[in-house]
Amino acid sequence: MIMKNLTLIMLASAAIFATSCLGSGVSKSDYTIVGNLDAYASSDQLVAQYFKDSVRFAKQILTDEFSCLNSAYDENNSIFNGGFCLSMKKDSLNTEKTGISDYSSAGPGAGAFDSKVYAVFFYPASQEYDWQIYLSGYDVGTCSMKGLYIDNVSKTIKAIEDKPLQDGDYLTVTITGYLNKAAGSSVSVDLVRNDSMKRTVITKWTEVDLSSLGNVDALKFTVGTNRPDFPRSFCIDNLTASVHIEY
Repeated sequence: MIMKNLTLIMLASAAIFATSCLGSGVSKSDYTIVGNLDAYASSDQLVAQYFKDSVRFAKQILTDEFSCLNSAYDENNSIFNGGFCLSMKKDSLNTEKTGISDYSSAGPGAGAFDSKVYAVFFYPASQEYDWQIYLSGYDVGTCSMKGLYIDNVSKTIKAIEDKPLQDGDYLTVTITGYLNKAAGSSVSVDLVRNDSMKRTVITKWTEVDLSSLGNVDALKFTVGTNRPDFPRSFCIDNLTASVHIEY
């Protein structure tokens, strides 16, 4: 029942822009996925069901009725091997004696625009794709990427505090679009970059334009860095895409 209620909540978060008949009984719908993950924490019951110590692990995490984030989570043995998980952690409220949590976004808040829940990615993941949309049941189904918000994890900022940046240091996320299992365009984001041209250290939620990826049915995230003390992790929120379906 909780999963059913959650699915209804996720559906309610999708804005339907148009539904119309095309003739001969064919209908179409256009709407926007807005992957705000606060639906998972919209009640105390859901928090108790989905989170333990403000973190949620699952093989698939709905971003709306048709799409999900993936992870390499072994549900039988409760082992997380990479990919996405959910977090409600606020670094400013962290009291763990062992140091900053692996699951905290950088900055004083939690998610983008003061949201309660966001996703944390750990590389590498054994899943083929890290985000997927399933539209195969429709006569026509297309998904065009718009963007997302990204942030460092707190441990990356702590690593820089412990060991100041040197020339050439970087932490880069590359987002590649896939359609029908074929890789398409990619977008790269520097979470950390220190060289003669620029110095970048992301410490707040930052918008990433993914419109150049075009139509996709999956995304793959990869992380590269030259520093072994940098966690190969990052946070995302508000993944957005335009969907067109005909049936």
